Amino acid sequence: MASVHNIQLDAMKDKLENQMHILDCWDQLEPDQKASLLSQIKEIDFDSVSAAFEKTKQIGVSKLDDDLEPPPQDVFGSYKDLTDNYDLREEYRQTAFKSIHEGKFAILLLAGGQGTRLGVSYPKGMYDVNLPSKRSLYQLQAERLLGVCNLVKQKFKGDPFIPWYIMTSEHTKEQTEQFFRQHNYFGYNPLNIILFEQHTIPCLQFDGKIIMQSPAAIARSPNGNGGLYKTLKDSGMLYDMKKRGIEYLQTYCVDNILVKMADPIFLGFCISRDLDCAAKTVEKQVPSEPIGVIAKQNSQYKVVEYSEISEETARKLVGGGMYSENGSQGDKLMYHCGNICIHFMKVTFLDRVCQVDIETKLPYHVAKKKIPFYDSKAQEIISPTEPNGIKLEKFIFDVFPFSKNFGIWEVDKTEEFAPLKNPSTAKTDCPATCRQFQLQLYKKWATKAGAKMSEDTVVDISPVVSVDGEGLEFLNGATLDGVNQIVLAKNGAPEIVKITDWKNQD
Repeated sequence: MASVHNIQLDAMKDKLENQMHILDCWDQLEPDQKASLLSQIKEIDFDSVSAAFEKTKQIGVSKLDDDLEPPPQDVFGSYKDLTDNYDLREEYRQTAFKSIHEGKFAILLLAGGQGTRLGVSYPKGMYDVNLPSKRSLYQLQAERLLGVCNLVKQKFKGDPFIPWYIMTSEHTKEQTEQFFRQHNYFGYNPLNIILFEQHTIPCLQFDGKIIMQSPAAIARSPNGNGGLYKTLKDSGMLYDMKKRGIEYLQTYCVDNILVKMADPIFLGFCISRDLDCAAKTVEKQVPSEPIGVIAKQNSQYKVVEYSEISEETARKLVGGGMYSENGSQGDKLMYHCGNICIHFMKVTFLDRVCQVDIETKLPYHVAKKKIPFYDSKAQEIISPTEPNGIKLEKFIFDVFPFSKNFGIWEVDKTEEFAPLKNPSTAKTDCPATCRQFQLQLYKKWATKAGAKMSEDTVVDISPVVSVDGEGLEFLNGATLDGVNQIVLAKNGAPEIVKITDWKNQD
């Protein structure tokens, strides 16, 4: 007599089509394993996976040079515009503070990444780059939000708050939840921290066959930060935003230690121009720098990866010349708007791109990876030493072409972009460089406030004291040496605390 599981399997065999190898070990599985595998099969849209794989074959066939043009000047704004324009700066800040006070703004963190490349098994947001305060990335971000709320409170009555949506993955959700609970949510109201888990998609061999992680488990991976849109709709987060009355959203990645949370300048710029979508950028100064740039293609904005344009196009300068490593270059690169994955979106725009007719048009990108797999013939799990398969990913910025009023806000890289990508053995984008850039910024604030320091002085400033260099007037005339933390005392006033056991090392 056929078992229930075998009957269920027969009913869905047509669905498997060219993926029948998934069942290679079916007869050896225990009943609970069969039930688990059946559940996994039911969750997969095999037609969509197959279609996505076929589309990836067309990726990278040609360069995009002939279709590209740089963004026009009228979409730009820059931190340089504010250097001698206090009124414009305050206009942006007050516009942003008002929207936060009215409950119209939220922030969304992309936190699906593990710290595998950093040599740790926990989520990146839990990583501590060894600041004197020992703040993790999550703590820095939570306290920066608190700091912004405090600034809003100084301008308006009430108790402002910023909903903080955190998109995790199956690999990071549980540990992230535990970490926040263990640290009492870093003082942030847990009712305004909303965690949700992004979708996953099967990992594929180079021929399109689904990779098996074990006899009863399909190898899956998160579908990239562009999987946000389908996940927002399916999880109910988009509905939650609309129910809360959210109109504006800032998105960012977890690994940028310098990220400005709920940046009032960026938010004010976007609201005042009535933008539906915008991006922060840093100036790309060298053609070979591996950073995607914002450009226009067929009258639509998009991010172009450095590998998608020729060296000749990458070397073009705004003034018409060509970049040269010898001698003075003068003008900026024509394609200089380096994307740092900090974006603004109206919720009305977000609602539009989350709908099936647009979300399904977002392309999948291929990431070739070393993916452990189960060899049914050898009956063992193999850990390959070379890439053996692909993970399909969507990118968050692939909605830019659907924007009807796009904007670009240029920021100072030394103040806003220091990603944590590599382990301590690396020389760039590593714990040491993140720590260096963060401490340099704190020292810059203290110097501007009037503090006197030697070259070796270290200053670590709590974000609830200052989020952008404000509120440090008490340092005017103070002499700081050694290692110093600036924190809030129990009476609510800032104070300087000396640290004697910290070493500037990993």
